[in-house]
Amino acid sequence: MPFSFRFFSFLLLSVSVSVPACAQVIFGARVNGGNGPVTGLFQASGGTVTPINTGLPSNDFASLSPDGTMITISSADPAQPNEASTDLFAYNRVTGQTRRLFNNTTQTQPDGSHLFASPMFSGTSADGTLVAFVNVLASSSNSQGGGAIRQLKVLRASDGFDLGDAELGHGNQTDYFQSEFNGIAWTRSGHSFVTPAYVPVTTNSGRQTIAAGLVLFARQNNGSFARAQTITVPQVFDNPGGGIVVQTHAMPAISPDGQRIAFFRLTWPNPLLTQPATPELIVINPSQGTGSVLAQFNPGVFPLGVAWSADGGTLVFSLANQVNQSGSWAPAGDPASAGLLTIPASGGALGSVAGAPSGYFPNVVPGIPGLIFRNGFE
Repeated sequence: MPFSFRFFSFLLLSVSVSVPACAQVIFGARVNGGNGPVTGLFQASGGTVTPINTGLPSNDFASLSPDGTMITISSADPAQPNEASTDLFAYNRVTGQTRRLFNNTTQTQPDGSHLFASPMFSGTSADGTLVAFVNVLASSSNSQGGGAIRQLKVLRASDGFDLGDAELGHGNQTDYFQSEFNGIAWTRSGHSFVTPAYVPVTTNSGRQTIAAGLVLFARQNNGSFARAQTITVPQVFDNPGGGIVVQTHAMPAISPDGQRIAFFRLTWPNPLLTQPATPELIVINPSQGTGSVLAQFNPGVFPLGVAWSADGGTLVFSLANQVNQSGSWAPAGDPASAGLLTIPASGGALGSVAGAPSGYFPNVVPGIPGLIFRNGFE
Protein backbone atom coordinates (compact mmCIF):
# COMPACT_ATOMS: atom_id res chain seq x y z
CA MET A 1 0.00 0.00 0.00
CA PRO A 2 1.64 3.29 -1.07
CA PHE A 3 2.24 6.10 1.39
CA SER A 4 3.11 9.73 0.78
CA PHE A 5 5.79 10.50 3.37
CA ARG A 6 5.89 13.63 5.51
CA PHE A 7 8.25 13.62 8.46
CA PHE A 8 8.12 15.65 11.66
CA SER A 9 10.56 15.53 14.55
CA PHE A 10 9.20 14.69 17.99
CA LEU A 11 9.43 17.76 20.22
CA LEU A 12 7.53 18.41 23.43
CA LEU A 13 8.41 22.10 23.16
CA SER A 14 6.57 24.80 21.23
CA VAL A 15 3.35 22.87 20.79
CA SER A 16 0.81 25.23 19.31
CA VAL A 17 -2.30 23.30 18.37
CA SER A 18 -4.61 21.72 20.93
CA VAL A 19 -7.60 19.40 20.76
CA PRO A 20 -10.89 21.38 20.50
CA ALA A 21 -11.83 22.86 23.89
CA CYS A 22 -15.25 21.18 23.81
CA ALA A 23 -13.72 17.71 23.49
CA GLN A 24 -13.71 15.35 26.43
CA VAL A 25 -10.68 13.06 26.63
CA ILE A 26 -10.60 10.04 28.92
CA PHE A 27 -7.15 8.69 29.72
CA GLY A 28 -5.08 6.76 32.24
CA ALA A 29 -2.28 8.19 34.36
CA ARG A 30 0.06 6.93 37.06
CA VAL A 31 -1.10 7.51 40.64
CA ASN A 32 -0.05 6.20 44.05
CA GLY A 33 -2.15 3.17 44.92
CA GLY A 34 -0.85 2.71 48.44
CA ASN A 35 1.10 -0.43 47.60
CA GLY A 36 2.82 1.20 44.65
CA PRO A 37 1.92 3.05 41.45
CA VAL A 38 -1.31 2.06 39.68
CA THR A 39 -3.33 3.48 36.80
CA GLY A 40 -5.91 6.10 37.68
CA LEU A 41 -8.64 7.04 35.23
CA PHE A 42 -9.33 10.69 34.40
CA GLN A 43 -11.39 12.93 32.14
CA ALA A 44 -10.13 16.21 30.65
CA SER A 45 -12.74 18.70 29.51
CA GLY A 46 -12.20 22.38 28.75
CA GLY A 47 -8.85 22.39 30.54
CA THR A 48 -10.25 20.79 33.71
CA VAL A 49 -9.22 17.28 34.72
CA THR A 50 -11.43 15.20 37.02
CA PRO A 51 -10.93 11.63 38.29
CA ILE A 52 -13.28 8.82 37.29
CA ASN A 53 -14.00 6.51 40.21
CA THR A 54 -14.60 3.00 38.89
CA GLY A 55 -14.07 1.31 42.25
CA LEU A 56 -11.26 -0.80 40.78
CA PRO A 57 -7.73 -1.07 42.22
CA SER A 58 -6.27 -0.09 38.85
CA ASN A 59 -7.65 1.01 35.46
CA ASP A 60 -5.33 -0.49 32.85
CA PHE A 61 -5.87 -0.44 29.06
CA ALA A 62 -9.08 1.61 29.37
CA SER A 63 -11.16 1.63 26.17
CA LEU A 64 -14.29 3.75 25.60
CA SER A 65 -17.24 2.33 23.65
CA PRO A 66 -18.17 4.22 20.44
CA ASP A 67 -21.33 5.64 22.02
CA GLY A 68 -19.32 6.97 24.97
CA THR A 69 -21.24 5.10 27.67
CA MET A 70 -19.02 2.13 28.63
CA ILE A 71 -15.33 1.83 29.49
CA THR A 72 -13.72 -1.60 29.44
CA ILE A 73 -10.83 -1.94 31.89
CA SER A 74 -8.25 -4.52 32.94
CA SER A 75 -7.83 -4.69 36.70
CA ALA A 76 -7.32 -6.91 39.69
CA ASP A 77 -10.61 -8.04 41.21
CA PRO A 78 -11.41 -5.98 44.34
CA ALA A 79 -13.12 -9.08 45.78
CA GLN A 80 -9.94 -11.15 45.33
CA PRO A 81 -7.08 -8.73 46.02
CA ASN A 82 -4.47 -11.48 46.50
CA GLU A 83 -5.11 -13.32 43.23
CA ALA A 84 -2.29 -12.93 40.72
CA SER A 85 -4.54 -13.09 37.66
CA THR A 86 -6.57 -10.02 36.68
CA ASP A 87 -10.00 -9.62 35.09
CA LEU A 88 -11.85 -7.57 32.48
CA PHE A 89 -14.43 -5.09 33.78
CA ALA A 90 -16.99 -2.72 32.28
CA TYR A 91 -17.69 0.68 33.86
CA ASN A 92 -20.95 2.41 32.89
CA ARG A 93 -20.43 6.19 32.68
CA VAL A 94 -24.19 6.83 32.93
CA THR A 95 -24.99 4.76 36.03
CA GLY A 96 -21.52 4.83 37.61
CA GLN A 97 -21.65 1.04 38.09
CA THR A 98 -18.83 -1.42 37.44
CA ARG A 99 -19.34 -5.08 36.58
CA ARG A 100 -17.00 -7.92 35.73
CA LEU A 101 -17.07 -9.08 32.12
CA PHE A 102 -14.47 -11.86 32.18
CA ASN A 103 -13.04 -13.74 35.14
CA ASN A 104 -9.48 -15.09 34.94
CA THR A 105 -8.37 -17.63 37.52
CA THR A 106 -4.84 -18.57 38.52
CA GLN A 107 -4.31 -22.27 37.83
CA THR A 108 -1.84 -24.70 39.41
CA GLN A 109 -0.05 -26.88 36.85
CA PRO A 110 1.03 -30.54 37.33
CA ASP A 111 4.69 -29.48 37.68
CA GLY A 112 3.81 -27.14 40.55
CA SER A 113 4.04 -23.95 38.48
CA HIS A 114 1.14 -21.53 38.11
CA LEU A 115 -0.64 -20.25 35.03
CA PHE A 116 -1.60 -16.58 35.24
CA ALA A 117 -3.93 -14.65 32.94
CA SER A 118 -4.43 -10.91 32.43
CA PRO A 119 -6.54 -8.94 29.93
CA MET A 120 -4.82 -6.22 27.91
CA PHE A 121 -6.31 -4.29 25.00
CA SER A 122 -10.08 -4.34 24.48
CA GLY A 123 -12.68 -2.71 22.27
CA THR A 124 -16.49 -2.50 22.12
CA SER A 125 -18.46 -2.88 18.89
CA ALA A 126 -20.29 0.14 17.46
CA ASP A 127 -23.68 -1.23 18.49
CA GLY A 128 -22.40 -1.97 22.01
CA THR A 129 -23.24 -5.68 21.93
CA LEU A 130 -19.76 -7.24 21.69
CA VAL A 131 -16.36 -6.77 23.32
CA ALA A 132 -13.15 -8.08 21.77
CA PHE A 133 -10.12 -8.30 24.04
CA VAL A 134 -6.64 -9.76 24.37
CA ASN A 135 -6.01 -12.22 27.19
CA VAL A 136 -2.36 -12.87 28.07
CA LEU A 137 -1.40 -16.26 29.51
CA ALA A 138 1.93 -16.64 31.32
CA SER A 139 3.39 -19.43 33.44
CA SER A 140 5.39 -18.87 36.62
CA SER A 141 8.03 -21.14 35.07
CA ASN A 142 8.28 -18.86 32.02
CA SER A 143 6.63 -15.57 32.94
CA GLN A 144 7.67 -13.18 30.17
CA GLY A 145 4.73 -10.85 30.57
CA GLY A 146 3.38 -9.56 27.27
CA GLY A 147 5.60 -11.98 25.36
CA ALA A 148 3.63 -14.99 26.61
CA ILE A 149 0.73 -16.59 24.76
CA ARG A 150 -2.01 -14.16 23.73
CA GLN A 151 -5.64 -15.10 23.14
CA LEU A 152 -7.84 -12.90 20.96
CA LYS A 153 -11.35 -13.37 22.38
CA VAL A 154 -14.84 -11.96 21.81
CA LEU A 155 -17.50 -11.63 24.53
CA ARG A 156 -21.16 -10.69 24.61
CA ALA A 157 -21.24 -7.28 26.30
CA SER A 158 -24.54 -7.79 28.12
CA ASP A 159 -23.44 -10.75 30.24
CA GLY A 160 -19.81 -11.54 29.34
CA PHE A 161 -20.74 -14.76 27.51
CA ASP A 162 -17.56 -16.07 25.85
CA LEU A 163 -18.04 -16.44 22.07
CA GLY A 164 -14.64 -18.14 21.87
CA ASP A 165 -11.17 -17.39 20.57
CA ALA A 166 -10.86 -15.50 17.31
CA GLU A 167 -7.21 -16.54 17.23
CA LEU A 168 -4.47 -17.93 19.46
CA GLY A 169 -1.21 -16.02 19.16
CA HIS A 170 2.23 -17.33 18.30
CA GLY A 171 3.61 -16.75 21.79
CA ASN A 172 7.08 -15.81 23.00
CA GLN A 173 8.88 -18.26 20.69
CA THR A 174 8.03 -15.98 17.75
CA ASP A 175 6.48 -12.79 19.07
CA TYR A 176 9.72 -11.12 20.17
CA PHE A 177 8.20 -7.66 19.84
CA GLN A 178 5.03 -8.54 21.81
CA SER A 179 3.07 -7.13 18.90
CA GLU A 180 0.20 -9.57 18.43
CA PHE A 181 -3.25 -8.05 18.98
CA ASN A 182 -1.61 -4.82 20.15
CA GLY A 183 -4.75 -2.67 20.05
CA ILE A 184 -8.32 -3.36 18.82
CA ALA A 185 -10.60 -1.16 16.68
CA TRP A 186 -14.11 -2.14 15.57
CA THR A 187 -15.50 -1.13 12.19
CA ARG A 188 -18.68 0.95 12.26
CA SER A 189 -20.84 -1.96 11.14
CA GLY A 190 -20.14 -3.90 14.35
CA HIS A 191 -19.48 -7.14 12.49
CA SER A 192 -15.69 -6.88 12.27
CA PHE A 193 -12.65 -5.38 13.98
CA VAL A 194 -9.02 -4.60 13.17
CA THR A 195 -6.03 -5.71 15.22
CA PRO A 196 -2.33 -6.49 14.56
CA ALA A 197 -1.57 -10.12 13.73
CA TYR A 198 1.23 -11.93 11.94
CA VAL A 199 1.01 -11.93 8.14
CA PRO A 200 3.34 -13.37 5.45
CA VAL A 201 6.15 -11.03 4.37
CA THR A 202 8.79 -11.31 1.66
CA THR A 203 12.04 -9.57 2.60
CA ASN A 204 14.21 -7.50 0.27
CA SER A 205 16.37 -10.61 -0.30
CA GLY A 206 13.38 -12.77 -1.22
CA ARG A 207 13.22 -14.64 2.09
CA GLN A 208 9.77 -15.64 3.36
CA THR A 209 8.97 -14.62 6.93
CA ILE A 210 6.18 -13.08 9.02
CA ALA A 211 5.59 -9.75 10.78
CA ALA A 212 2.67 -8.03 12.52
CA GLY A 213 0.39 -6.11 10.16
CA LEU A 214 -3.21 -4.96 10.55
CA VAL A 215 -5.75 -7.74 10.00
CA LEU A 216 -9.55 -7.58 9.79
CA PHE A 217 -11.42 -10.19 11.83
CA ALA A 218 -15.06 -10.71 10.82
CA ARG A 219 -18.02 -12.56 12.28
CA GLN A 220 -18.70 -15.97 10.73
CA ASN A 221 -22.04 -17.68 10.10
CA ASN A 222 -21.69 -19.64 13.36
CA GLY A 223 -21.23 -16.44 15.37
CA SER A 224 -17.48 -16.82 15.91
CA PHE A 225 -14.80 -14.46 14.57
CA ALA A 226 -11.93 -15.28 12.21
CA ARG A 227 -9.51 -13.57 9.84
CA ALA A 228 -11.20 -12.03 6.82
CA GLN A 229 -8.70 -9.60 5.25
CA THR A 230 -5.10 -8.43 5.54
CA ILE A 231 -5.15 -4.62 5.58
CA THR A 232 -1.45 -3.74 5.89
CA VAL A 233 1.72 -5.71 5.20
CA PRO A 234 4.83 -4.45 7.03
CA GLN A 235 8.38 -4.74 5.70
CA VAL A 236 11.34 -6.81 6.84
CA PHE A 237 14.85 -5.99 5.61
CA ASP A 238 17.79 -8.40 5.46
CA ASN A 239 21.00 -6.40 5.79
CA PRO A 240 23.79 -7.61 3.44
CA GLY A 241 26.31 -7.63 6.30
CA GLY A 242 23.98 -9.53 8.61
CA GLY A 243 21.14 -8.48 10.84
CA ILE A 244 17.43 -7.93 10.29
CA VAL A 245 15.30 -4.78 10.47
CA VAL A 246 11.64 -5.50 11.26
CA GLN A 247 8.52 -3.35 11.10
CA THR A 248 5.38 -3.96 13.14
CA HIS A 249 2.04 -2.16 12.96
CA ALA A 250 0.27 -1.39 16.24
CA MET A 251 -2.64 0.29 18.04
CA PRO A 252 -5.14 0.89 15.22
CA ALA A 253 -7.95 3.43 15.60
CA ILE A 254 -10.78 3.79 13.06
CA SER A 255 -12.06 7.27 12.21
CA PRO A 256 -15.64 8.31 13.11
CA ASP A 257 -16.73 8.05 9.47
CA GLY A 258 -15.28 4.53 9.29
CA GLN A 259 -13.09 5.30 6.28
CA ARG A 260 -9.59 5.80 7.76
CA ILE A 261 -7.32 3.95 10.15
CA ALA A 262 -4.66 5.62 12.29
CA PHE A 263 -1.91 3.39 13.64
CA PHE A 264 1.73 3.32 14.65
CA ARG A 265 4.47 1.76 12.55
CA LEU A 266 7.37 0.60 14.72
CA THR A 267 10.76 -0.07 13.16
CA TRP A 268 13.01 -2.40 15.15
CA PRO A 269 16.74 -2.30 14.22
CA ASN A 270 17.13 -5.95 15.23
CA PRO A 271 15.13 -8.77 16.84
CA LEU A 272 17.56 -8.89 19.80
CA LEU A 273 16.17 -5.58 21.09
CA THR A 274 19.63 -4.09 21.66
CA GLN A 275 18.52 -0.81 20.04
CA PRO A 276 15.37 1.29 20.56
CA ALA A 277 12.46 1.24 18.15
CA THR A 278 11.47 4.18 15.94
CA PRO A 279 7.71 4.95 15.88
CA GLU A 280 5.75 6.68 13.13
CA LEU A 281 2.10 7.77 13.23
CA ILE A 282 0.28 6.85 10.01
CA VAL A 283 -3.22 7.37 8.61
CA ILE A 284 -4.50 5.23 5.72
CA ASN A 285 -7.69 4.92 3.71
CA PRO A 286 -7.93 1.15 3.02
CA SER A 287 -10.68 1.42 0.41
CA GLN A 288 -8.62 3.90 -1.66
CA GLY A 289 -5.23 2.32 -0.98
CA THR A 290 -3.75 5.66 0.12
CA GLY A 291 -2.07 6.92 3.26
CA SER A 292 0.46 9.29 4.75
CA VAL A 293 2.99 9.40 7.56
CA LEU A 294 1.85 12.22 9.85
CA ALA A 295 4.86 12.16 12.17
CA GLN A 296 8.08 10.28 12.78
CA PHE A 297 9.50 10.31 16.31
CA ASN A 298 12.94 9.84 17.74
CA PRO A 299 14.14 6.33 18.65
CA GLY A 300 13.56 5.53 22.30
CA VAL A 301 9.98 6.80 22.59
CA PHE A 302 7.10 4.34 22.46
CA PRO A 303 3.40 4.82 21.60
CA LEU A 304 0.69 4.22 24.20
CA GLY A 305 -2.50 4.63 22.22
CA VAL A 306 -4.21 6.87 19.66
CA ALA A 307 -7.82 8.08 19.26
CA TRP A 308 -9.81 10.24 16.84
CA SER A 309 -11.65 13.42 17.74
CA ALA A 310 -15.43 13.27 17.23
CA ASP A 311 -15.23 15.28 13.99
CA GLY A 312 -12.36 13.16 12.61
CA GLY A 313 -10.11 16.19 12.24
CA THR A 314 -7.65 15.56 15.09
CA LEU A 315 -5.75 12.62 16.52
CA VAL A 316 -5.03 12.39 20.25
CA PHE A 317 -2.15 10.07 21.11
CA SER A 318 0.37 9.21 23.80
CA LEU A 319 4.13 8.72 23.74
CA ALA A 320 6.37 7.52 26.55
CA ASN A 321 10.01 6.64 27.05
CA GLN A 322 10.69 3.12 25.81
CA VAL A 323 11.49 0.79 28.69
CA ASN A 324 15.18 -0.17 28.89
CA GLN A 325 15.96 -3.20 31.04
CA SER A 326 19.67 -3.87 31.54
CA GLY A 327 20.50 -2.73 28.03
CA SER A 328 17.52 -4.41 26.36
CA TRP A 329 14.87 -2.15 24.83
CA ALA A 330 11.58 -3.77 25.81
CA PRO A 331 8.56 -3.36 23.51
CA ALA A 332 6.79 -1.18 26.06
CA GLY A 333 6.51 2.43 27.19
CA ASP A 334 7.11 3.67 30.73
CA PRO A 335 3.69 4.95 31.91
CA ALA A 336 5.30 7.38 34.36
CA SER A 337 6.83 9.28 31.43
CA ALA A 338 3.79 9.20 29.11
CA GLY A 339 2.56 12.46 27.58
CA LEU A 340 -0.64 13.29 25.69
CA LEU A 341 -0.27 14.98 22.30
CA THR A 342 -2.46 15.94 19.35
CA ILE A 343 -1.94 16.35 15.62
CA PRO A 344 -4.30 17.27 12.77
CA ALA A 345 -5.45 14.11 10.98
CA SER A 346 -4.12 15.59 7.72
CA GLY A 347 -0.71 16.35 9.28
CA GLY A 348 0.71 19.48 10.87
CA ALA A 349 2.03 20.82 14.15
CA LEU A 350 1.91 18.79 17.34
CA GLY A 351 -0.39 20.06 20.06
CA SER A 352 -1.62 19.19 23.52
CA VAL A 353 -4.72 18.30 25.51
CA ALA A 354 -5.67 21.30 27.66
CA GLY A 355 -5.02 20.62 31.33
CA ALA A 356 -3.64 17.12 30.69
CA PRO A 357 0.01 17.13 29.60
CA SER A 358 0.58 13.57 30.87
CA GLY A 359 -1.35 10.34 30.37
CA TYR A 360 -1.77 7.29 28.17
CA PHE A 361 -4.33 5.27 26.19
CA PRO A 362 -6.52 8.28 25.38
CA ASN A 363 -10.19 7.99 24.39
CA VAL A 364 -12.24 10.87 23.00
CA VAL A 365 -15.90 11.08 24.06
CA PRO A 366 -18.08 11.31 20.92
CA GLY A 367 -19.69 14.70 20.44
CA ILE A 368 -22.85 13.65 18.57
CA PRO A 369 -23.37 9.89 19.05
CA GLY A 370 -25.72 9.49 16.09
CA LEU A 371 -23.09 10.57 13.59
CA ILE A 372 -20.54 7.85 14.34
CA PHE A 373 -22.54 4.84 13.23
CA ARG A 374 -22.07 5.23 9.48
CA ASN A 375 -20.85 2.15 7.68
CA GLY A 376 -17.22 2.15 6.62
CA PHE A 377 -15.02 -0.45 4.98
CA GLU A 378 -15.68 -4.13 5.64
